[in-house]
Amino acid sequence: MPQVDTTTFPSQIFWLIVLFAIFYWIVAKLILPRMTSLLELRQRTISGNLERAEAARAEAETVLAAYEQALSQARAQAHETLKAAHEAISAEAARREQEQAADIARRLNEAEQRIAEATAAARATVGEAIAEVTADVVGQISGKKPTAKQVEDAVAAAQASAG
Repeated sequence: MPQVDTTTFPSQIFWLIVLFAIFYWIVAKLILPRMTSLLELRQRTISGNLERAEAARAEAETVLAAYEQALSQARAQAHETLKAAHEAISAEAARREQEQAADIARRLNEAEQRIAEATAAARATVGEAIAEVTADVVGQISGKKPTAKQVEDAVAAAQASAG
């Protein structure tokens, strides 16, 4: 086996060291700087993306807080508007109810007056009718017609005792 030949062993060690040094220099001077710069670029990109994501999250939280505050204010304003509308409707309903109550009271008073007038007119008419009927009945029964004064006094006495 040629690899185990001890006569060539020192030259193999020499070339091993020379090739190792060349490969080391190639890796150290050419490959590692490129890899390092790529890794640093990658790290900077990741850090930048994380910073932008954090800034976007903070902005989103700010926007969300503003939205919630605006929503809360809108709800409060809507509640106040509904409350004011309810109060206005209640006041209008109360005003209309008072107007209707006053109108009903006025109509009731007018109706009571008409009833009182009709009752008075009916009593006067009934009194005259009673007087005529009484005079006719007394005249037919007794054969003698009573005077108007006698009939009025008798009807008045009967109404006073009845009423």
